[in-house]
Amino acid sequence: MSIRTKFYVIIACATLLPQGALAQREDAMTLTYDGRFPQNEELCGLAIETISKSVMLNRQNGTPLSEAMSQARETDELFDFNDTVKDMVLAAYEFPTMNSTEGKLDASEDFANVWVNACHRAQR
Repeated sequence: MSIRTKFYVIIACATLLPQGALAQREDAMTLTYDGRFPQNEELCGLAIETISKSVMLNRQNGTPLSEAMSQARETDELFDFNDTVKDMVLAAYEFPTMNSTEGKLDASEDFANVWVNACHRAQR
């Protein structure tokens, strides 16, 4: 496992796993009272994967941090994610941009895989 991937894992776990004591609402994808995401495949497989790829691609394509944080706030509010997307943005901006298109796509795939993994682990 590369150092970059290890860092992604640490950031994702630190963000997703300890967010406890929140009640799940019917109309939102929040954590349950014991700090786990509701058993919802779409949450990890669609929402978290799509959002995390987008976050890293924005980073790789030079989106300013202030703009990315503004988008993250809107997404967190829309999905009631309790600042998860803001944490994703901050994690993504810890890494340099890649020069090649392939490098940018690889970085976004690696980043998404770590967040999806942490999401699935949080559901167990």
